[in-house]
Amino acid sequence: MSSVRDSVAAIDNARALLEVFTANGWDSAVIRLGDSEFAFSRTDVLGRPEPVVAAAAEATLAVQATHSVTAPHIGTVVSVAAAGTELAAGAVAAVLSVLGETVDVVTAQSGRVAAAHVTPGDLAEFGTVLAELAS
Repeated sequence: MSSVRDSVAAIDNARALLEVFTANGWDSAVIRLGDSEFAFSRTDVLGRPEPVVAAAAEATLAVQATHSVTAPHIGTVVSVAAAGTELAAGAVAAVLSVLGETVDVVTAQSGRVAAAHVTPGDLAEFGTVLAELAS
């Protein structure tokens, strides 16, 4: 049973990474784990769109009527914008505390906070949905 949970967790982490990759407009990423290195890119060596990444980007754009503001890393929630608050792109939607430092979590697009999914004092792990914005 543990191996199934580990597999599901690994898939969820991979999905979260791909969501961050597509939402932030990154062109490529390299992940190093021990002696292994994994790389992916929006385009191949000839500049053509990579089919898997392009499909994921299209799927992400198709469901963007609402936008999730997610934790970029683990941290304790200091504050989160209240439901109904209008936020411009790049506005602070939440603040996390990590290792005694506060980190602003900003929106990728403008919208109204439809729901805040955390409260101050909550522990947010990487990818935790902090708030939902409606376009």
